[in-house]
Amino acid sequence: MIIRAKKILPVTAPPIDNGAIVVQGRRITAIGRESGIIKKYPAEIVVDLGKRLVMPGLINAHTHLELSHLKGKIGERREFFDWIIELVETRRKLGLKGLKLALRASLMELLTTGTTCVGDISATEAALPMLSKSGLRATVFLEALGPDESKAEQVFRGLKSRLEKLEALPDRIAIGVSPHSVYSLSPLLIKKIAMYTSENGLPLSIHLSESKHENLYVNGKASSLDGYMKHFGWEGIKRGKARSPLSVLSRAGLENFAAAHCVHISRHDINYMKNKGISPVFCPRSNYFLGVGRAPVEDMTQAGVNIAIGTDSLASNVNLNLWDEMRFAYLVSRLPARNIVEMATINGATALGLEGVTGSLAPGKEADIIAVHTDAANSKDPYYPLLMETTQEDVSTVIVQGKPLHSTDGYIEYGF
Repeated sequence: MIIRAKKILPVTAPPIDNGAIVVQGRRITAIGRESGIIKKYPAEIVVDLGKRLVMPGLINAHTHLELSHLKGKIGERREFFDWIIELVETRRKLGLKGLKLALRASLMELLTTGTTCVGDISATEAALPMLSKSGLRATVFLEALGPDESKAEQVFRGLKSRLEKLEALPDRIAIGVSPHSVYSLSPLLIKKIAMYTSENGLPLSIHLSESKHENLYVNGKASSLDGYMKHFGWEGIKRGKARSPLSVLSRAGLENFAAAHCVHISRHDINYMKNKGISPVFCPRSNYFLGVGRAPVEDMTQAGVNIAIGTDSLASNVNLNLWDEMRFAYLVSRLPARNIVEMATINGATALGLEGVTGSLAPGKEADIIAVHTDAANSKDPYYPLLMETTQEDVSTVIVQGKPLHSTDGYIEYGF
């Protein structure tokens, strides 16, 4: 199959006017100008997408799909950790009530807005069956918590049991581990997870420096985190003293992971991230909603750190539309539009360890492709108009692994 369009935006290469992509099976085998491609592959069926712009599918590098039914259920709170306590209590009260319908709506929103891959944090695996059927690509991080060092081995065995119980999944679904945060895990448990994931080649994602109180807590100072720990019966747990949450992870040997939020990080942290292949995931709307501040993405970009982007969950955001997230990121940062689009494509792939598979359009990569109705197709530099103008209605085609999952031009039977 040859997909042709007014403009092809590979992201990691210059835009191609009147371009074409050859998709054979699930992979891209060639990309270039339409005239040369059609001449070289005369036997391939041509799918003409007209004046649209074709680009890699978007990557939401940090979300919690199993919290989809909590949208609008958590009240406004002045303190971040008060909000977390209410989230936990509301979740316990609701259980799985309403999750199936909310999850289906979330998956539909992801698909119809052009997201082809998610980094999903999972405490229960409740979303995994429907996510597997959706056709979306995902790295699902099984979440672990346990600040009591005396119970580290017990929690660790439970995590391994969850991993071992997972049935065969489609190869577009990768499994990783998410040690929740520095304050909710003991150093021993973090070290056990670090060793296990390294030995087994599992990807990692962790919430890092989301609130200034997290930094105060690991530094041994009083903070609102003290009330959080007391609420869950953890106030008697002995804690050490560290310069920053990231320094705690460095002691445990954690490297090459996705770090969600990273709002309160230092220049030293930024340099460490660059040197150790750590990818912060910018969640600007969630951070704004929760009043925790804004990640220093300008400093991180200048330092050459790979920054991805995510919506976080619907408990702290209004939708999972990455175009809305990217626009908000653009407005609150001093970064060019191209940087923002890269966060949602190739940078997201890198954060999830998938840069050789998806995130850009190139021969050898899997065909995760979207088509967009946009005037950006007529622009020499399409990034700014693409970012500022694209809405859900503009996304006309969504393909993952060469398989069409959504199309406004024809009937698609959704499998979930």
